[in-house]
Amino acid sequence: MERFERDFLLLHSNVLMPDGSIGKDLQRRLDYVVERLTRGIFQVGAVIPAGRNGKRDLEYVDRTGITQADVIEAYLRNKGVRTEIVKENRGRTTFDCTMNAYNEIILPREFQSGIIVSTAEHLPRIGFQTIQVFPSELYGNCIFMGPSIEDNREKGAFVRREVESFTRFTAPELLKMADVLDPTRDTDPY
Repeated sequence: MERFERDFLLLHSNVLMPDGSIGKDLQRRLDYVVERLTRGIFQVGAVIPAGRNGKRDLEYVDRTGITQADVIEAYLRNKGVRTEIVKENRGRTTFDCTMNAYNEIILPREFQSGIIVSTAEHLPRIGFQTIQVFPSELYGNCIFMGPSIEDNREKGAFVRREVESFTRFTAPELLKMADVLDPTRDTDPY
């Protein structure tokens, strides 16, 4: 059995149900992480649950003060996870969560390697967003893993939302980054 030793595990959240309970996609991510931590497949110095709220759980989070990261921490502790947990509980988007986790937790602790976890179908967009935040060396020392959505209809709807988000937000931001890195716009540097 392959084991993955890294400094941190960044667990991207997903919206809570209106009553604050865990939805199907977040449950899938949590089960994935708990299984791998408790079996010793993931060996990390700290788990970083990331997320304050999304659009659908904003009212719950504002009313109770309980963030997505708080719910994840409670769930992990209830399942026996003893690894240090350091919450990123301000981010309202995947990009914000990645940026906050890096600036407030990963950088100050000088973490050099990580496991980034979300739903497999969400990971391509997370990878592109992480490129914009992490220095190249850290990015190269990270692995991106997560459970896949098994139901085809659910997967199709999820992928459709991912493509829409990538088109509206991620692609324009990547192009801005590319222009900063290569202002000559050399399309064939080789």
